[in-house]
Amino acid sequence: MRKAIVKPVIILGVGRSGTTLLHRLLAGHPQVSWLGRITDFFPALPRINSMVMRIIDMPVAGRLIAKKVKPGEAYTFWDYYCKNFSTTKRDLHADDLDRATKEKLYSAFSSCTTPARHRLLIKITGWPRLGFMHSLFPDALFIHMVRDGRAVANSRIKEKWWTGRQGPENWIHGTLPAKGMQRWEESGKEPVVLAALEWKNLVRAFEDSKERIAAPSLMHLRYEDLCENPGEMLSTILKHCELSEIDSYMREVSAGKIKNTNYKWQQEQHADLQEKLNAAIKDELIMYGYS
Repeated sequence: MRKAIVKPVIILGVGRSGTTLLHRLLAGHPQVSWLGRITDFFPALPRINSMVMRIIDMPVAGRLIAKKVKPGEAYTFWDYYCKNFSTTKRDLHADDLDRATKEKLYSAFSSCTTPARHRLLIKITGWPRLGFMHSLFPDALFIHMVRDGRAVANSRIKEKWWTGRQGPENWIHGTLPAKGMQRWEESGKEPVVLAALEWKNLVRAFEDSKERIAAPSLMHLRYEDLCENPGEMLSTILKHCELSEIDSYMREVSAGKIKNTNYKWQQEQHADLQEKLNAAIKDELIMYGYS
């Protein structure tokens, strides 16, 4: 008999927005189970993940395993149960999740947790897939991670996996509107401007989908605020996630330092390109409180 999954915590955001930072912070919480990269090697055997979670809780072996097995998005795992989940060229909504796929996914995820780590933690980047995830887990608690789109764009173009190098017709993040195409071409087809327009597409997709989700289940978190006040923000995050403020965990997290690297986009992009970035995503920057 499968276990019930109660109030899973789901992190959403554009890649390079600080989602990995938040994911790893929350993965250290002793009440949380997360997908390790081992699930990508053995997607048909989700119980292996629960075995890893049990080992992590062991005094000595746990620390050794925790250094080797890191939390990940486990897209091979997702794709095994839901074809093309990771490569969809549009956002996924509730009506994209059929009953059979829902049953398979829920059953697999229910095998990933342990009695001690009974709360499931998931991270998804790119398309928000908010409606899809809400249909799969109706009582899920979501955290939408946001970062200054100019810093996100500057970071994305350095990554080997960024598909924008082949132009917007070859990426998986939606059609570039005519106005966006014009801005990109006027910039001299600068990659960083295209990456900023991609960020715009993805955050707009999130804004469009969030109207279908009950407001209390959704938290917006800015990367910059987490960097500036990690202790205070972590308490707010745990409260939203309905996770306990366990002393040992809070001390360990507080001992670490979080460095805000947003300054790099201004150092690495010349003034003219900075102006083009500002113009390309002005409305979205204002929407999230960026000057």
